[in-house]
Amino acid sequence: MNLKLLCLLLAATMLTPQSILAAGDNELDEQEIEFLRIINEYRAANGAPCLTASPTMNDAADYMSRAMGEQGFFDHNEPPCDDAGDICTGRDPFDRITAFGHTEWTTAAENIAAGNGAAAPTFEQWRTSPGHNENMLDPSFTSIGIGRVYVENSYFGWYWTNNFSNWVDGSDDCASGIDDPGSDSGTDNGPETSPTENADSDDDTDSGDAGNAVDDGVGDGIEGSCQQTGPALWMWMLAGVFLLRRRQPQGAMLRVNSLGS
Repeated sequence: MNLKLLCLLLAATMLTPQSILAAGDNELDEQEIEFLRIINEYRAANGAPCLTASPTMNDAADYMSRAMGEQGFFDHNEPPCDDAGDICTGRDPFDRITAFGHTEWTTAAENIAAGNGAAAPTFEQWRTSPGHNENMLDPSFTSIGIGRVYVENSYFGWYWTNNFSNWVDGSDDCASGIDDPGSDSGTDNGPETSPTENADSDDDTDSGDAGNAVDDGVGDGIEGSCQQTGPALWMWMLAGVFLLRRRQPQGAMLRVNSLGS
């Protein structure tokens, strides 16, 4: 009997998705922690609750950033993609975070960016784009996943993914380290950045010359955002920004495939 039980347990382990087994493996690096500080101060200054880092969405975000660089696409959906890598029809952000173990959310969103290694200019890319800024300030979100990856010989070099949801599965106190919104911290409009600011050179996961691999100017990056709360409503890309509606699962998270404008 014990042998049969052991065999069943081993079989279940082999069938469990690797993404769920590995949930929480990715700790935030120095620039990802800095981004978390920046966005939480920004949200505090605008009356939104702070975001707690999610180990499951950190894994999903890290996976997505790495996949974009290694597979040569820039979209919220995974491959297969068109020849340009801009329109993909594979797994979407919401199925992705669920596959990585982030399962109890009812509203979620994703921002993606590329071209900058440091937290501050990447934050500025998103802050100055209405769709991304809306995601960063959405008061319904309480959890965030952050993934910053450098892929050598890739098109943009640096890739960032942020995932947001209203389900907290992290244990950290997100309010710690946030400056008083009333203080003169300069966070109302996000931190000031230099167009020549280099990527973090102290991150031991980066190659030695990674900071010089791509232009570090704020205007040189590219970004995209998506949200879902109901039926998936896809919109055309406007000014380099991908905007989707968020999905709000009901009951068994039934999918609605109808398109809307």
